[in-house]
Amino acid sequence: TSAAGKKGGRALIEKYGKVPVKEADRQKAWRDWWETSGAKVNVKILQPKELHIPKISNELAESIGIILGDGSIAKYHVAVTLNSVDDLEYSHYVVSLFEKLFKVQPKVYVRKRMKALDIVVARINLVSFLIERGLVPGHKVRNQVSIPKWIMENSAYARACVRGLVDTDGTFF
Repeated sequence: TSAAGKKGGRALIEKYGKVPVKEADRQKAWRDWWETSGAKVNVKILQPKELHIPKISNELAESIGIILGDGSIAKYHVAVTLNSVDDLEYSHYVVSLFEKLFKVQPKVYVRKRMKALDIVVARINLVSFLIERGLVPGHKVRNQVSIPKWIMENSAYARACVRGLVDTDGTFF
């Protein structure tokens, strides 16, 4: 049945350019379902997942350096992308650092063709926490991100943050 469904779907797309569904009808049907029984099904899925909020520390400053170096902050997740061969051992360190700080188990996605791996924590609370601590979501270069002021004002935090930056994005000639 799965193969037949795929074949039928391909035929519809070939004939019409897309699966012919009136978007307004689809949205109305969804709204009707939501109002009658959908909202009662599992409200928990709509709530942000729990996140341990760590105290300001050298480890937090280092994790911010890692994110500033090879990380990204999106609307719903934080990711760090590393080389899956050269940085494999370091990736274990980053995963354990995130586990220790935020009490979460990051997902690790290996992109074999690119020799890359992504360490992802999908928590909107983590995104909010990092923004409150001075980080900026989106494109780091366009947004002209910098090390947060609270880190720069403390030499121990600054060293830890630079350690994270150099470990991820640093090069010596």
